[in-house]
Amino acid sequence: MSIIGALWIIDSACSTSAFADGPGQLHREWILRGWERRETDGCFVFAERFDHLYSRREDLHLYDSSDPRHRVARSVAEYGSFREGPFNALKSARHAVTDGPDVLLGGNLAATTLEFVARLERPDGEVSSIRARSALVWRCEEGTWRIVREQNAVRDVPHGEVEAALREQG
Repeated sequence: MSIIGALWIIDSACSTSAFADGPGQLHREWILRGWERRETDGCFVFAERFDHLYSRREDLHLYDSSDPRHRVARSVAEYGSFREGPFNALKSARHAVTDGPDVLLGGNLAATTLEFVARLERPDGEVSSIRARSALVWRCEEGTWRIVREQNAVRDVPHGEVEAALREQG
Protein backbone atom coordinates (compact mmCIF):
# COMPACT_ATOMS: atom_id res chain seq x y z
CA MET A 1 0.00 0.00 0.00
CA SER A 2 1.07 3.55 -0.60
CA ILE A 3 -0.34 6.88 0.44
CA ILE A 4 -0.88 9.68 -2.05
CA GLY A 5 -2.19 12.85 -0.48
CA ALA A 6 -4.80 11.79 2.02
CA LEU A 7 -5.92 8.74 0.04
CA TRP A 8 -4.79 5.17 0.60
CA ILE A 9 -4.29 3.32 -2.66
CA ILE A 10 -3.76 -0.41 -2.95
CA ASP A 11 -1.25 -0.97 -5.74
CA SER A 12 -2.98 -2.10 -8.93
CA ALA A 13 -2.49 -1.68 -12.65
CA CYS A 14 -4.81 1.34 -12.60
CA SER A 15 -3.36 3.12 -9.56
CA THR A 16 -0.25 4.30 -11.40
CA SER A 17 -2.40 6.51 -13.60
CA ALA A 18 -4.85 7.47 -10.87
CA PHE A 19 -4.20 11.19 -11.12
CA ALA A 20 -3.01 11.62 -14.71
CA ASP A 21 -5.53 9.62 -16.72
CA GLY A 22 -7.54 8.27 -13.82
CA PRO A 23 -11.21 8.27 -12.95
CA GLY A 24 -11.49 12.01 -12.22
CA GLN A 25 -10.12 13.02 -15.61
CA LEU A 26 -12.17 10.32 -17.30
CA HIS A 27 -15.32 11.62 -15.60
CA ARG A 28 -14.59 15.16 -16.92
CA GLU A 29 -14.04 13.79 -20.42
CA TRP A 30 -17.22 11.71 -20.11
CA ILE A 31 -19.29 14.88 -19.81
CA LEU A 32 -17.23 17.49 -21.67
CA ARG A 33 -16.43 15.35 -24.72
CA GLY A 34 -18.88 12.50 -24.64
CA TRP A 35 -22.09 14.46 -24.18
CA GLU A 36 -21.24 17.54 -26.24
CA ARG A 37 -23.28 17.99 -29.42
CA ARG A 38 -22.88 20.53 -32.19
CA GLU A 39 -25.48 21.31 -34.80
CA THR A 40 -23.28 19.73 -37.48
CA ASP A 41 -22.78 16.42 -35.64
CA GLY A 42 -24.16 13.30 -37.21
CA CYS A 43 -26.21 10.63 -35.53
CA PHE A 44 -25.22 9.94 -31.92
CA VAL A 45 -24.55 6.25 -31.23
CA PHE A 46 -23.96 5.65 -27.53
CA ALA A 47 -21.69 2.61 -27.93
CA GLU A 48 -19.45 4.39 -30.46
CA ARG A 49 -18.98 7.34 -28.12
CA PHE A 50 -18.75 5.55 -24.78
CA ASP A 51 -17.92 1.87 -25.24
CA HIS A 52 -14.33 2.42 -24.06
CA LEU A 53 -15.54 3.82 -20.71
CA TYR A 54 -18.12 1.23 -19.59
CA SER A 55 -17.55 -2.26 -18.23
CA ARG A 56 -18.56 -5.15 -20.42
CA ARG A 57 -19.39 -7.29 -17.40
CA GLU A 58 -22.93 -8.16 -16.40
CA ASP A 59 -23.08 -6.25 -13.11
CA LEU A 60 -23.77 -2.74 -14.44
CA HIS A 61 -26.26 -0.42 -12.78
CA LEU A 62 -26.81 2.78 -14.80
CA TYR A 63 -29.42 5.44 -14.00
CA ASP A 64 -30.17 9.01 -15.08
CA SER A 65 -33.09 10.89 -13.52
CA SER A 66 -33.70 12.70 -16.82
CA ASP A 67 -35.10 9.46 -18.24
CA PRO A 68 -38.88 10.05 -18.04
CA ARG A 69 -39.48 6.36 -17.26
CA HIS A 70 -36.75 6.26 -14.56
CA ARG A 71 -35.34 2.97 -15.82
CA VAL A 72 -32.16 1.30 -14.61
CA ALA A 73 -29.97 -0.15 -17.36
CA ARG A 74 -27.98 -3.34 -16.78
CA SER A 75 -25.88 -3.15 -19.97
CA VAL A 76 -24.24 -0.58 -22.22
CA ALA A 77 -26.61 -1.52 -25.06
CA GLU A 78 -29.66 -1.06 -22.86
CA TYR A 79 -28.42 2.29 -21.52
CA GLY A 80 -27.68 3.44 -25.06
CA SER A 81 -31.24 2.57 -26.07
CA PHE A 82 -32.51 4.90 -23.30
CA ARG A 83 -30.18 7.80 -24.20
CA GLU A 84 -29.85 7.82 -28.01
CA GLY A 85 -33.36 8.99 -28.96
CA PRO A 86 -33.47 12.01 -26.64
CA PHE A 87 -29.89 13.02 -27.44
CA ASN A 88 -30.36 12.71 -31.20
CA ALA A 89 -33.44 14.93 -30.84
CA LEU A 90 -31.18 17.81 -29.74
CA LYS A 91 -29.73 20.41 -32.07
CA SER A 92 -26.89 21.10 -29.63
CA ALA A 93 -25.69 20.33 -26.13
CA ARG A 94 -23.02 22.36 -24.32
CA HIS A 95 -21.64 21.52 -20.87
CA ALA A 96 -19.49 23.02 -18.13
CA VAL A 97 -18.19 21.35 -14.98
CA THR A 98 -19.08 23.50 -11.96
CA ASP A 99 -17.77 21.31 -9.12
CA GLY A 100 -15.27 18.48 -8.97
CA PRO A 101 -14.42 15.96 -9.91
CA ASP A 102 -13.91 14.52 -6.46
CA VAL A 103 -12.25 11.12 -6.40
CA LEU A 104 -12.07 8.31 -3.84
CA LEU A 105 -9.71 5.46 -4.68
CA GLY A 106 -9.40 2.07 -3.06
CA GLY A 107 -7.98 -1.08 -4.56
CA ASN A 108 -9.54 -1.80 -7.91
CA LEU A 109 -12.52 0.53 -7.31
CA ALA A 110 -12.87 4.28 -7.52
CA ALA A 111 -15.81 6.63 -7.02
CA THR A 112 -16.07 10.02 -8.68
CA THR A 113 -18.58 12.81 -8.36
CA LEU A 114 -18.91 16.05 -10.22
CA GLU A 115 -21.52 18.66 -10.92
CA PHE A 116 -22.17 20.04 -14.36
CA VAL A 117 -24.54 22.39 -16.13
CA ALA A 118 -25.83 22.00 -19.65
CA ARG A 119 -27.52 24.12 -22.29
CA LEU A 120 -29.69 21.83 -24.43
CA GLU A 121 -31.19 23.24 -27.62
CA ARG A 122 -33.87 21.53 -29.68
CA PRO A 123 -34.21 21.98 -33.45
CA ASP A 124 -37.16 24.36 -32.93
CA GLY A 125 -34.88 26.68 -30.92
CA GLU A 126 -36.32 25.83 -27.50
CA VAL A 127 -33.56 25.81 -24.87
CA SER A 128 -33.43 23.86 -21.62
CA SER A 129 -30.92 24.60 -18.89
CA ILE A 130 -30.03 21.91 -16.39
CA ARG A 131 -27.73 21.29 -13.44
CA ALA A 132 -26.76 17.71 -12.66
CA ARG A 133 -24.84 15.87 -9.96
CA SER A 134 -23.13 12.86 -11.47
CA ALA A 135 -21.72 9.94 -9.47
CA LEU A 136 -19.75 7.16 -11.13
CA VAL A 137 -18.15 4.03 -9.71
CA TRP A 138 -15.19 2.73 -11.66
CA ARG A 139 -13.50 -0.66 -11.57
CA CYS A 140 -10.01 -1.44 -12.81
CA GLU A 141 -10.46 -4.07 -15.51
CA GLU A 142 -7.39 -5.26 -17.40
CA GLY A 143 -5.49 -2.10 -16.51
CA THR A 144 -8.25 0.32 -17.55
CA TRP A 145 -10.81 2.21 -15.47
CA ARG A 146 -14.36 1.26 -16.51
CA ILE A 147 -17.74 2.55 -15.27
CA VAL A 148 -19.80 -0.05 -13.38
CA ARG A 149 -22.29 2.26 -11.63
CA GLU A 150 -23.76 5.56 -12.74
CA GLN A 151 -26.29 7.83 -11.13
CA ASN A 152 -27.15 11.29 -12.42
CA ALA A 153 -29.56 13.59 -10.63
CA VAL A 154 -30.79 16.30 -13.01
CA ARG A 155 -32.87 19.43 -12.38
CA ASP A 156 -33.91 22.44 -14.43
CA VAL A 157 -32.25 25.77 -13.59
CA PRO A 158 -32.50 29.35 -14.90
CA HIS A 159 -30.81 29.92 -18.28
CA GLY A 160 -28.54 32.64 -16.87
CA GLU A 161 -26.99 30.20 -14.40
CA VAL A 162 -25.87 27.90 -17.22
CA GLU A 163 -24.80 30.67 -19.59
CA ALA A 164 -22.53 32.17 -16.90
CA ALA A 165 -20.86 28.78 -16.26
CA LEU A 166 -20.35 28.20 -19.99
CA ARG A 167 -18.71 31.62 -20.37
CA GLU A 168 -16.38 30.92 -17.42
CA GLN A 169 -15.29 27.59 -18.90
CA GLY A 170 -14.56 29.23 -22.24
